[in-house]
Amino acid sequence: MVLREAGSFTKYRIEPSYHAASAYAAGLLIEEAVRRAGSLDRDKIRNILSMMDTITPLGRFRVNKSGLQIKHMNLIIQWQKGKKEIVWPEELATSKPVWR
Repeated sequence: MVLREAGSFTKYRIEPSYHAASAYAAGLLIEEAVRRAGSLDRDKIRNILSMMDTITPLGRFRVNKSGLQIKHMNLIIQWQKGKKEIVWPEELATSKPVWR
């Protein structure tokens, strides 16, 4: 997961919470929108966000012109050997699903 690569796990020895992941994903999105807009103008940033279709640590991000989330994919996790693993979608998986 991107958050682990960013050093959070190494530094604090705990997995980031959902809230930390949400804040990190929001930061990535706004950073990219500002970069693409080439400006801090709110209307330009909103327009860029409404056109973005990207993957974040929380899954896919895509909204329509009114800001309604239209492309979010839920993550499917399993507890495997005491650890939370993403098993779907495949492009974000940290482990293969375990079937019993």
